[in-house]
Amino acid sequence: MNPCAYPALSEPPEMIGQIFRLVREATDDEKYWTALTIMAGVLLKKDEFTRERMLAGLPAALREAFEKLQSLYQELSPNAPERLQ
Repeated sequence: MNPCAYPALSEPPEMIGQIFRLVREATDDEKYWTALTIMAGVLLKKDEFTRERMLAGLPAALREAFEKLQSLYQELSPNAPERLQ
């Protein structure tokens, strides 16, 4: 498994919906810091080599996740505001 890959968005969209329902009331800043804290927790459990590979791949992984999430929004809600598409 490529530790830099972001497979979560290849899972059924229901999983993504569950995640967003859990943080529905959170502000964007709270969501951001929650995501960073979760990622830091994941990195703490990795060996140094894997951690460095994951950190190096993070910009591309975030970009890929953003594009997949944007695509899901378009599929699930074609009439959503432009900022969500």
